[in-house]
Amino acid sequence: MSFVAAFISHHSPASSGLCATRHLADLSLGQLFFIVQGCISVVSSHINIHDIAGKQQKKKQCLDVQSRVDMLNTKIENVQSDKITQEELKNEPYMVKYNLAQQVNEHKFLKHEHMNDYAEAATAHIYGLEAKNSEICLHEAEVKMHDALVPCT
Repeated sequence: MSFVAAFISHHSPASSGLCATRHLADLSLGQLFFIVQGCISVVSSHINIHDIAGKQQKKKQCLDVQSRVDMLNTKIENVQSDKITQEELKNEPYMVKYNLAQQVNEHKFLKHEHMNDYAEAATAHIYGLEAKNSEICLHEAEVKMHDALVPCT
């Protein structure tokens, strides 16, 4: 049975397909054209309803897929953040050891620098004392010479 006959049997008062076919033979070309147009509009509206429902379902599926992608991106970002944090925490003991070694080296450098400054100051002080002792000896010699030149009264 053709689609047109099925359409007529569905929309006509006759219930059997045979009557619908006989009824179809009695119709004029204009009536057949009208029926075919009706069939097309019913089919196209049925397709349009399915298309709209299909489009809505596709949009819903796209939104579902997009939400899943967003959720996965968020999980990936969290995993990457956790991985970076883990790497930072893994390197933290090394950083503490490095900072301690740097502070120890800086302390040693400052200690040696202080010792050098102390040694230079001590040397300068010793030279200063020697110079003063030389001046004192020179003044004592001058006083002795002055006393020897000047007669005692």
